Amino acid sequence: MNRTPESFKLCPKLSRFITHQQQLVKVEGALSKFFDVFDLIKERLGPVLIQLPPGLKYDEPLIIGFFDRLKEKSDLYRFAVEIRNKTWINDNFFNILVQYGIINVIADSGGLYPYYQAVTTDEVYLRFHGREQLYASDYSDTVLWEYCVSIQKWLAEDREVWVFFNNDYHGYAIKNAKRLVELIDHLQD
Repeated sequence: MNRTPESFKLCPKLSRFITHQQQLVKVEGALSKFFDVFDLIKERLGPVLIQLPPGLKYDEPLIIGFFDRLKEKSDLYRFAVEIRNKTWINDNFFNILVQYGIINVIADSGGLYPYYQAVTTDEVYLRFHGREQLYASDYSDTVLWEYCVSIQKWLAEDREVWVFFNNDYHGYAIKNAKRLVELIDHLQD
């Protein structure tokens, strides 16, 4: 951590063992291992990504139980949930996120996974997986400009905005991230 500026934050992703294999059940040991690793640098962490598997359908008791376990383990962490099944798009789920202070991830996944813009905390977490083709699409200036306008609005509302590009199959992620920064800078001028 000495090689990065103090403002640099790491945003880890919760283990697929917890989310995909165990599907949030019987994960106490795995959560303890996760926190054992990251407790050492928790002051340098941004939100922890919890990416739910596509086959996991909305289950209110399951998600509340899981969030309760997270809260028991550590309330010093912030969490962001990326859904991949449309059954999660409902008011009850978003109200639960608000209640637990968990960020809803706004993920652009080439139409393969659900897209829903719900802001549930004072932070916004965007993931760009590719508009036309998952992990392999270049974002146009038009699309980036639309997000730029939304980002400016969220920043004006005093929200912290996290943006991740995961469209790296053809190397577009860095190009698109730089372009988004340019557009935001241009909008602020």
